Amino acid sequence: MIDAGQVASVIERRAKFSVICARVEGVEPILPDGCASLMPVDGPYHGQKGDAWDNEHKTAAEFLRWKGERYAAWRRILAPNGTIYDFASPAMGARTEVAMRDHFEV
Repeated sequence: MIDAGQVASVIERRAKFSVICARVEGVEPILPDGCASLMPVDGPYHGQKGDAWDNEHKTAAEFLRWKGERYAAWRRILAPNGTIYDFASPAMGARTEVAMRDHFEV
């Protein structure tokens, strides 16, 4: 369970940071519009590692569809003058960039 109070205390400057260990899909909805100045993203690479978290999506198309959903959510969360860095594997880099261009100026 994600504690929305943790996020609120950082946004309201009652705390300097909060560590939330959860899937991104559960955190995105509780973040207000434009609240992030910097978003360094180091998520799954799609099939580059032997771990389950990197092999969750069966096809590249499924992975890119999931990334597109993330980009849409992150566009809302990122401040107008914010910066996002999304790390990708060499195998998925170009396709990830194309998916990202639907939501961001790359």
